[in-house]
Amino acid sequence: MKIIMLCLLFLLSSLSAIHATTEVDGPLSSPIALSQAVDSLSPAVSARDSVLADTKLKSLWSTVAQTDSATGDTLRVLTHSHFSHLAPFWQVTVPVSLSLIGVVGVADRGFLFKGKSKIQRFFDRLRGHSPVRIDDYLQYVPFGSFVWAAEFPGVPHRHNFRDRLLLGATAYAVMGATVNGVKYTIGELRPDRSAHNSFPSGHTATAVMGAELVRAEYGNRLGLFAYTGALAVGVLRMYNNRHWFNDVLGGAAFGFAAARIAFWLLPYEQRLLG
Repeated sequence: MKIIMLCLLFLLSSLSAIHATTEVDGPLSSPIALSQAVDSLSPAVSARDSVLADTKLKSLWSTVAQTDSATGDTLRVLTHSHFSHLAPFWQVTVPVSLSLIGVVGVADRGFLFKGKSKIQRFFDRLRGHSPVRIDDYLQYVPFGSFVWAAEFPGVPHRHNFRDRLLLGATAYAVMGATVNGVKYTIGELRPDRSAHNSFPSGHTATAVMGAELVRAEYGNRLGLFAYTGALAVGVLRMYNNRHWFNDVLGGAAFGFAAARIAFWLLPYEQRLLG
């Protein structure tokens, strides 16, 4: 899929670059078109016309060379981007939307409460008396992958080890402060009634934070694996009767936002540290 996307973007970039150049009776991107352009200059009725035609031919060759160069530069930029850049609209919309759903799920005692209770009963029947505690460890896998995956040969990445540590530390600080602050401010009762700190899910926040760091650092392919792990953590938190559905959505929002904030702050941290 990535190769197909590269080919399509390469084709679009080529067409755009050719369209922006000077044309003589059509595009100049093929030998046939170039030959037709030269033929249109062929009626040399005088020595002066011959000189002008020769000058125009050199100009045409220069245009083709510039087009090829521009296309190659575009391809190199696309190759190194890994298609990992997220539009600012989604950087804001995703955490805000999930947070709103999560908060409303805490306050509502009608439709949403019935919905999350039904989801919880489904997991209760599925679980029986055999909880699975692997989510206590799985939550850290995406973050560990973000820090260390670049140390393996042949893994493309955007930042060096120091900057990855800065990103990880900043994201963890933001996520920890916000999640725990909200947990003990709202005080939602957990499904298993063990404590009043259910919203948002800290495990899910940790996993999604790591997954978004992986996606932004290494690209969408590795990001898909990381987000799959984060999804598993969220499901297991409900399966183990530790969180409601809206807690998981809220945790995902806080984790995602923490990762994006870390990337926004990185240039300032780099200038501060030199």
